[in-house]
Amino acid sequence: MLKLSFVLPCYNVERYIADCLDSIYAQDMSEEEFEVICVNDCSTDTTRSIIADYVSQHSNLTLIDHEQNMNVGAARNAGMEVAKGEYIWFVDPDDMLEQGCLSGLYENAKDNEVEVLLFNYCVVDENLVEMPQFAMRGKVFVDSLLMSGQEFVMTYTPNRMSEHCIVWRCLFNNVFLKRNGLTFPLMSRGEDVSFMWRVLLCAKKVRSISKSCYIYRSNSYSIARRSREARVFFSARMLLANEIVGMLEMHSLNSQLRDEMMKTLEWCVNSNLEGFVRMSHQELKNYYNEIVFHEEIVKKLKPYMSRKSKMMFFTKGGERLWLCIVNYFIKKKKSI
Repeated sequence: MLKLSFVLPCYNVERYIADCLDSIYAQDMSEEEFEVICVNDCSTDTTRSIIADYVSQHSNLTLIDHEQNMNVGAARNAGMEVAKGEYIWFVDPDDMLEQGCLSGLYENAKDNEVEVLLFNYCVVDENLVEMPQFAMRGKVFVDSLLMSGQEFVMTYTPNRMSEHCIVWRCLFNNVFLKRNGLTFPLMSRGEDVSFMWRVLLCAKKVRSISKSCYIYRSNSYSIARRSREARVFFSARMLLANEIVGMLEMHSLNSQLRDEMMKTLEWCVNSNLEGFVRMSHQELKNYYNEIVFHEEIVKKLKPYMSRKSKMMFFTKGGERLWLCIVNYFIKKKKSI
């Protein structure tokens, strides 16, 4: 078995993919010991041709082409399915690895027989200049003891489970993921949170190290723009809430952890108005269509909704009346 599998979900990253791959191939581990799996999710730029050029130079690089765009979760699942490494590292193709971190990271995971190894990262801008205002964001973890995922959260990040929503700052044991059937849900946004939380609730051997091993390239404009899309916002709130309900039903949890997850669940279903305020009229219509399409999920979430949320999600008068009710709450919120 190979030591490591890198899984890269790739969509229109022609500006960044070379930097990412170069940082992987410049590591302190022989190419015979790891593999790189790039999943091209129907890119419309030159991403695929750049990856193909690297394939011609590196025998351990595999290119998988999706026939239709399926979003990042499905791309990661496709890579995970064929991964042969003992550990999997989900790397975003617009980011990079810190120099000389790979061998030590793998040895730490292997020596401790961990199922999940977490580490820190640094934040840079588009020009790869470190952003000091975000310096503390990536320095969450210490050199921890080995324990279960639930114990880890309660010991090192109490009341901060939201810290665990990033998959690229972890190594995951491949056998552990497959044995527990842990894959990414097919969502437009929020799939990382669902995956990470399910992983930590299942894992028996988790630890973190204080070393920074990853370079995250900030692109806040893209995140802000996509949050105004109805499909993306519905996924980040309602579909994620549905995932949390599933976790609460499946796992026996410490009361502290259950309470924290419940707070996140209730926030998801009752914070939609803030998104509506930023949406165009057409996106509000699109959001109504999401409610109709996911009717059973919305019904399942009704017990966790406030009175205001129930009024917005359970209108019986169709799109026109729904828009009237939502616009009433939008105007009321803007007047405050």
